[in-house]
Amino acid sequence: MRRTLIVALVTALLSITISTPSSAAIKAGSKCILKNEKKTSGNKVFTCTKSGGKLIWSKGKTVKAKKTITPSSQEASTTPTVEISFANLAANYSGVPYWAWK
Repeated sequence: MRRTLIVALVTALLSITISTPSSAAIKAGSKCILKNEKKTSGNKVFTCTKSGGKLIWSKGKTVKAKKTITPSSQEASTTPTVEISFANLAANYSGVPYWAWK
């Protein structure tokens, strides 16, 4: 009785800690759960479709990469070029936080 309880407890703990990863890579033709569900893997978007009596992932459509703004080009546009003094403070008030920080 005691040995059976220990084996059952160890088995339960191992089954809880060992699980399959939910973010595994999607492969075309593998099983899926919800019809019309869309997931992205790499640079492709896969859709869950019904083929025969099974739900499977489609071949996937390639997604174009989005353009990103580099910080160096963003800094250049926000950096004031004129140094602010009390004489030109009213005209250049938007650059005050930059020069105060610098």
